[in-house]
Amino acid sequence: MSKTLNQQKTQEFLKLLLEFNKHHNLVSKQKKDNLQEDVEDCLQLIGHINHNPIRTLDLGSGNGFPGIIIAIQNPKLKIDLAEKQNKKAHFLRSTISKLNISNATVIQKNIANNSDERYDLIVARAVATTEKILHMTSKILLPKSKYLLMKGTVSKTKAEAEKIKLPHQIHPYTLLNKERCILEILTP
Repeated sequence: MSKTLNQQKTQEFLKLLLEFNKHHNLVSKQKKDNLQEDVEDCLQLIGHINHNPIRTLDLGSGNGFPGIIIAIQNPKLKIDLAEKQNKKAHFLRSTISKLNISNATVIQKNIANNSDERYDLIVARAVATTEKILHMTSKILLPKSKYLLMKGTVSKTKAEAEKIKLPHQIHPYTLLNKERCILEILTP
């Protein structure tokens, strides 16, 4: 898929999100005027998906960040969007259908209790603490899995990462003068 087509689909996604938001509050008033910042934030993950995952999970996909962005940017990557709330899951399904995103599927259930699926890449943005994410997903991992968790400041992320016993790396970046980072965790 060309870069221009990716950009076009991304802009269509943002239009759908804003339209749905008029009736179903998926985006705060402060955020809706600057959704491009959320897109840019999610694009930071793309460079860290450097292996060929068999199955990817966006945990707590919510309004589609980062799962929809990842699906648009990497159409060969199979990604499940886990969202248990009805209105958010409905929005995600509708968006996938309207934008013809064939590599994304919505899973509307508590993924922590789902032992049917297995993943080798789990991404998450603003879902829970690192410890809680690791606990919630421990039964759905393939061997040698990887987490890419979108986090805030490096200092807070370091403090969270100290509590885990798995190999990890923090990838800092700045977005609109805000310190952000991606916590990459590798599993045995």
